[in-house]
Formats: sequence, structure tokens, C-alpha cells
Amino acid sequence: MVTSAKNELESISRAAYNALIFEVRLSPKPGLVDERNNGSHSDMSVDTFLSSADALLPYFINYAKLGYEHADDDMGALFIKLRDEGILAEEAMFNATNGVNTHKGANFTFALFLGALGFIFKKNGPSVSVQKNELFDIIKQLADGLMNDFERENLTNGISTYKKYGAKGVRGEAIMGYPTVQRLLENTSIDENDKFYWHKLLLEIILFAEDANLLHRGGREGLKYAQSLSSELLNSDFQDFENQMIEADEKFIEKNLSPGGSADLLAIIYFLNKLNLN
Repeated sequence: MVTSAKNELESISRAAYNALIFEVRLSPKPGLVDERNNGSHSDMSVDTFLSSADALLPYFINYAKLGYEHADDDMGALFIKLRDEGILAEEAMFNATNGVNTHKGANFTFALFLGALGFIFKKNGPSVSVQKNELFDIIKQLADGLMNDFERENLTNGISTYKKYGAKGVRGEAIMGYPTVQRLLENTSIDENDKFYWHKLLLEIILFAEDANLLHRGGREGLKYAQSLSSELLNSDFQDFENQMIEADEKFIEKNLSPGGSADLLAIIYFLNKLNLN
């Protein structure tokens, strides 16, 4: 691997790491760990997430390198390499957090995005700006066959939620090329000067995505409650938005709701915003 490509791959991998740090530090958030409180979680804190992100960074770099080094393989073979590396990353995460699941969904998603970006850099050169359509098309190709996961007998939370509610969660987003992310990238103007921009974007994700974490914790009733509250906040005048978000946090905690899947998608949008996408 040439030095310029290696440096670029490490740079985008660190941008992915920074997206995880940004997401956990964003405060206040409804039901999620942030710098104000631990949301609906008694077993994790900001420090748990920081340790998890540190443990994942080397694997993020490896995802991008795998995409680059195996760009001539078929997509199925590359996906298997990314999944195998992802299993190692997950073990490292659990070791760093004493068994707490902080970034399992984010690890899966960033493996696909970083692997796809490595693939594109090998094909087109790292100095070429990345086309959004190409990126999401490659991710769809990598995720082809993930439906087979839903027939597995070992019931992870995601598969259990699918069997109970028909919600495909992060796997469904991947299979369809992350439609929630695409929709918000296309229809939302990034305005980082808006103090509450990322908070509002999180609420939009909760409103539009079928968050498997919300379903797992609260069933259909919990998901609808979270979406209704998000819609109410998005339709407010934002004059007292911070206190409104704090109140929403308290309501989510009361019902033990946590939109962890939505938080992962927020991190991806933050990450993609830092890249030169066309």
C-alpha cells in the first residue's frame, strides 16, 4: 500500500472514531448516555463509550485497509473479511467495557462504510472525491445476503426484535443502502452554526428510522411514543429547546427507552459530513 493511500485511510478511520466521540458527548439527548447523565442506562457512562471508541479505532483502520487491499475480490468475500474483523473488534469492545454493549451497531455500520471507502480509494484513488451514490451502492452490494442472518437460531437482540416485530434494524438499513442516512443527507442542509442542529437531526432520525433498540425496550408502543415526542419537539418553536430536550430525556428514562440505533445513524451522518462527498 502506498504511503498516501495509507495516510488517507487512517485519516478517514480517525474521522469515524471522532464521530463516535462527538455522538456520546452531544448533550442533552433523550434516553442516551451523554455528558449530562447516563440516560436509560445503568451499566454505562461517557467514560465507557470513550474506552469503547479507543478499543475500536485500530479495527476501524483495518476495515478501511481491507476494503483497499481486497478491492479485486468479489463483494461477498470482502464482506466476510470485514465481518471476521468485526468479530475481533466486538471482542475488543467488550474487553474494554467489561462486557457492556456500547457500540455493537456502530461497529457493524462503520465496518461497511470504511470497507466501502477503502474499496473506492483503491478503484478511483484517494484524492478523488467520493460520490454518494457509488458509496451507498457498494454498501448495498456488501450487505447482500444479510437477510440470511434473520433465519439464525441464536437470538441476538436485533434478530429477536425482527422475529417479534418484523423490524430489521441496522441490518435492514444496510441491506437497503441506509435509506434513513441518504434521505437526511439529501433533504437537510448541514448547519453547524445552529446550536441545536445535531439534536434536531437526532430527533428526525428517531422519527423516520425503525429503531430496533426502542422496539426492544418498549415494543411498538415505546417506538410510537418516542416518534410522537420527537415530532412534537421538531414542530416546536425551539425557543426553550435545551430544556425541552432535558424534559424529553426524563420522559425516555421514565419509560426505559433508548434510541441507540438512531444515535449510530447520527454518528454516520456526522462522519459523512466530514468527507468530501458529491
